[in-house]
Amino acid sequence: MKDGFCNDTLDKACREIVNKNVLAEGGKTPELLARYSDLLLKKSLKVLDETELERKLSQIVTIFKYVEDKDVFQKFYSRYLAKRLINECSTSEEAEKAMISGLREVCGYEYTIKLQRMFNDMGTSNEVDSKFKDHLTQNNLSFGIEFEVMVLTSGSWPIFSKRNNFTLTSILQPTIQEFTNFYTKLHSGRRLNWLYNLSKGDIKMSLQTSHYLIQASQYQMTVLMLFNNSSTLSEEDMVTLICSSEKGSLEEDKQELSRVLKSLVDANLIIKTDEGYSTNDAFQSKRRKFKISGLLQQDTVIQQDETRKSVLEDRKIYLQAAIVRIMKMRKTLKHVELVSEVIQQSKNRFNPSVQQIKKCIEILIEKEYLERTENDIYSYVA
Repeated sequence: MKDGFCNDTLDKACREIVNKNVLAEGGKTPELLARYSDLLLKKSLKVLDETELERKLSQIVTIFKYVEDKDVFQKFYSRYLAKRLINECSTSEEAEKAMISGLREVCGYEYTIKLQRMFNDMGTSNEVDSKFKDHLTQNNLSFGIEFEVMVLTSGSWPIFSKRNNFTLTSILQPTIQEFTNFYTKLHSGRRLNWLYNLSKGDIKMSLQTSHYLIQASQYQMTVLMLFNNSSTLSEEDMVTLICSSEKGSLEEDKQELSRVLKSLVDANLIIKTDEGYSTNDAFQSKRRKFKISGLLQQDTVIQQDETRKSVLEDRKIYLQAAIVRIMKMRKTLKHVELVSEVIQQSKNRFNPSVQQIKKCIEILIEKEYLERTENDIYSYVA
């Protein structure tokens, strides 16, 4: 009894420290813990040996046990994992799987199922890419570029798909079309949705005395390729050349174009002039190969805000499902009893407020899943 009491007291103290510290204001602990995980699992100049990495990941899992808002950690962790896999910058596959295994031990299979599916997709994607290369060889097809593709299952990946409809640079269009035809024949009934906002490539820039290899996003590449035909372009010219003519997406495309142009100006690759934008023929860099990172940094801030909003939306859905599940089994419950059971079922993911639960109850009454009877008693209807 004494040992049990001490352990309960210690657990309570740890939970208080993890969730109620100064840095945790606004529910930041799970977000910061996911970010720290990303720093450890992402390739960097400072490489930890296998034993040290394993020790630090184990410490993260220990802290994670005491995190109240585990759904927030899950959401941010899955975003970071997706970026590591797409950008091929994981420290090691073994470390990634070990971390997922640790999370599974704490929260169960359901909590990590989408994380595991992402890994499965990467293996399947490699097979599809290999088959496509064989297809090109067997049919003696060559489009003058090196092309790699990732095919991801939309329901498993926490990816922000933008609606921008930039016209692809002409050099990419034949390959994109050939792969689309190839994949449609390979998997009848499936539909491809190209995520150009996550695509990237290497582009060669040749000046009078120097040559550079630049890694850029798909949108940055599209804009840079425009300067092959003209050394100076106005923003209006670019809108005409690459932006959608549809009213619904034109304004979004213009905003995206402005962001891309800013990133290229910041990288000193183009110059803003009175006439518009011009190539920087005087560009110099000690590095012959480099990455334009401005656009990625802007995306990170936007995506963090969208991730937080996504957590709130997911909670509404989760609470409504929990209420329906409870009421379907119990048929009738007093308000206090229903709130208590919802809190009990949700505690392994997050701590819902009474106000959140009340709002979800009202939504379900409006949807005619529940009805409120006398003496504040709810009945299951649907």
